[in-house]
Amino acid sequence: MQRFHTYSAPWRTVSLIVPRGRIRIMSDSNADKNDRMKVVLDSNVFIAVLNASDSRHGEACELIANLTTGRYEIVAPVLYMWETDAYLWHPDRPKTHSQNAGATFRVTAYDVTSGLYARTYSRAMTFIKGADRVFVSLAKDLTAPLVTNDSQILKHASSLGVEAISVSDFIARVTNDA
Repeated sequence: MQRFHTYSAPWRTVSLIVPRGRIRIMSDSNADKNDRMKVVLDSNVFIAVLNASDSRHGEACELIANLTTGRYEIVAPVLYMWETDAYLWHPDRPKTHSQNAGATFRVTAYDVTSGLYARTYSRAMTFIKGADRVFVSLAKDLTAPLVTNDSQILKHASSLGVEAISVSDFIARVTNDA
């Protein structure tokens, strides 16, 4: 079961309810977001949080713990819902997935629009795979760091004017800033 509630463009409130209602991903509709630093998370980070069997699960959970202190706003293109849902319902998932029953965090999901494309398109994006371009575009549009485990994004995003940073490097940064 999934529920989507739109508040005001370009972001929407999202509750992603997965099997047995154990994991919820919700956007923050009331908090004052102006004082918080936006951080774009790639779908691979959401998946690592949701899958306790993932080799990067602990690191991803530590990242979320650091991002939910009130200083940061977790953002992603609405596409993350499709990618996360595709993972959760993949036929191989029951064999390899150990669901993290305690994951609850807020996400501001931005609509993917032709305006975003027009503002951020670059031929240099040919080095980044299809859907990953949307995450890079949102980070560029918001002038926000993109936290990812994707080696291609980490390698090529800077040529597009986007700061892509690994989960471990971002954790080190926020730990040092605290």
